[in-house]
Amino acid sequence: MSFLILISFILKEVYTKEIPIHPDKIKIQNKNIVIGDFKNQKIFIFDIDLSSYTEIIKGIGSKLDEAKLLCDFDIFKNLLCISDGGNNRIILYDIRKKSRNSFVLPQPAMNVMTNGENLILTLFPGEKESLFYKYSLNGTLLESFGKIKYDLGETGSLIASYILDSENKIIYEAIPFDKIIIYDFYGKVIGEIKKGNWLYILNLRIYKNNLYLSGIMKSKEIEDTLLAKFFKKSLIKEFILHKEKIKILKKISENLFYGLDIYDTKNKKWILKDFDLTEYGIFGDAKGDSIWIINPSEKKISKYILIKE
Repeated sequence: MSFLILISFILKEVYTKEIPIHPDKIKIQNKNIVIGDFKNQKIFIFDIDLSSYTEIIKGIGSKLDEAKLLCDFDIFKNLLCISDGGNNRIILYDIRKKSRNSFVLPQPAMNVMTNGENLILTLFPGEKESLFYKYSLNGTLLESFGKIKYDLGETGSLIASYILDSENKIIYEAIPFDKIIIYDFYGKVIGEIKKGNWLYILNLRIYKNNLYLSGIMKSKEIEDTLLAKFFKKSLIKEFILHKEKIKILKKISENLFYGLDIYDTKNKKWILKDFDLTEYGIFGDAKGDSIWIINPSEKKISKYILIKE
């Protein structure tokens, strides 16, 4: 367990529930939990207690309730936005009206972010100059902005992670090996966050000015040769594709762990640093002190409360 300013934190379990799907990604929105089963090309909307669900994407195909390669999804209020990379399109689903439509993209969208009025996408790596592409909900490209800050050739299978803070109209980008870059809605860099021991941030979440960061971290400096082995042998790719194998980190080095940080973006200070989640599972989402953890291989979702010991 980790410490911050001599205060110890623990996770107190509220529930652990088994669900009939393989949860790779979740997002909490109001009274809904959206769950992506990327392994089987499915997306479900559960109630907050995980007692009932609606199947939104039902499997492989080209219909509006199917996908060929689920890349990402985001939700804002009643609007669920889904990137179907295999069909080069965005699927929009209105939870309240239970209606859906779609529009085609020139390239697959790797990341989807929405504020309910527009979409901000990052597209599949290619010959392009911009980092972000803003689309209207009817599929019109409104503008593109921002520059890619890292070399895809050097990082191999790694990509940056993103989260949109719609309330403050800013975007957070987690750069592999490095830092968090903060953009305004016009692509201007307005700040950055550094910590020093991030190796690869896999997941970002924002809730009321608290930024949650989870991913691979270092407990101390690691030899360059070990890091080279870690990446060149595609172990990071295996980790990304099979997130239930978190303990692979410990087999590579005792100085690597899967951790969680919480940063107060308003007061610019750390709330939590280096909390080791290796024995719990994968960070899914958070609302204040409530944290949801997923275990894809066991088809389980757990809710915890983060408390001071």
